[in-house]
Amino acid sequence: MKKKNLFFYSIAFLLIGAATFLAFNKNLFKKKEATYDSIEMVAHAAALVKEKYVDEVTPERIFEGAFLKMGESLDFLSSYLSREESDKLKNIKSMGYSGVKFIKQYGFPIVTNVLKTLDKEVKKGDIIKIINGKSTFNLPYTVVKWMLVDKPGKIQRVVLMRGEERKRIKINLKILPLKYQIVEKGGWILVRPLFLNDNKVISALISKIRWKEKVLLDLRYLYYMPNQSVFKLVKYFIKKPVSVKLELNEGPKSILIKPIKFLKFKKLIVITDYQTIEEAEIFSYIAKKAGTLIVGEKTPGECGLMYPIDFKDGTKFIVLSGIIKELYRKGVKPDILIKNENFNKFLINPEKFLNGKKKKEKK
Repeated sequence: MKKKNLFFYSIAFLLIGAATFLAFNKNLFKKKEATYDSIEMVAHAAALVKEKYVDEVTPERIFEGAFLKMGESLDFLSSYLSREESDKLKNIKSMGYSGVKFIKQYGFPIVTNVLKTLDKEVKKGDIIKIINGKSTFNLPYTVVKWMLVDKPGKIQRVVLMRGEERKRIKINLKILPLKYQIVEKGGWILVRPLFLNDNKVISALISKIRWKEKVLLDLRYLYYMPNQSVFKLVKYFIKKPVSVKLELNEGPKSILIKPIKFLKFKKLIVITDYQTIEEAEIFSYIAKKAGTLIVGEKTPGECGLMYPIDFKDGTKFIVLSGIIKELYRKGVKPDILIKNENFNKFLINPEKFLNGKKKKEKK
């Protein structure tokens, strides 16, 4: 009886969740009847699976699969977060940087960069298959990232493929308290934002580079920043106002981003590549519109404004609620192309490298 009640409570949860989701997607169906028919069909299918499936299956498993597929059918950003992943998002201030960057290929995340402190455990080219018992196949970046980040000292159990070898490893996050890196390179200050989890971290970063004259802002490694914070941060790095056109559920909207004349640098270069996504990509788009020099590789266009839908059981559905049409699925093209294998040469003497590249392009 208890299991039966649990099932019907779960059905109610699904109906409420689906109704909430559809409320933010008015154009998904033209008629109300179609909306209610679709909700009823999902509930009916879940009930039949529970009744007829060859093995015992929990309602939670059915609904988690339904929500994961719901996000997958919409776009590559919308995603369902489990209770554990949702808790991580709520407690982000106490989380550590995972130190692993990846791109998605063939349905799985493939490691593209890893901090030196972890390179004995994780290698460039590793295919991450399972994190803490959960498959990463076809999961959005958002979900995989929340599976990897955790409180400092927490062990993450990862199964990966290295060539044809299947390996089980443990990642200890106690050695990863980094929020950003600031180093001098060829007379320039190289700034690498990593984990800008709150306004205090952002303010500390800004204060440390305020009086620097020549800044290289490397956006290739940015792992996390609150969705709306990018519009605040970029104000410090632009010299003129920028108008950004957003496409929202309720229609188009323009926002004007005005510069904050706080940083005193005379030269700024923003570095991007194929793994510059989400907030980092929005930042590079706005910076380019403001006339900032962008160097590196083209970004993939995988970014947007996200809206969180919270459920009573502690899970969460993050839905794409707004895009920048000029950027979404199109990316940011650099003013000067520098392939990743040439970045070390560029960092030795940025001005000399760029001047040489400009001369070659003219010829």
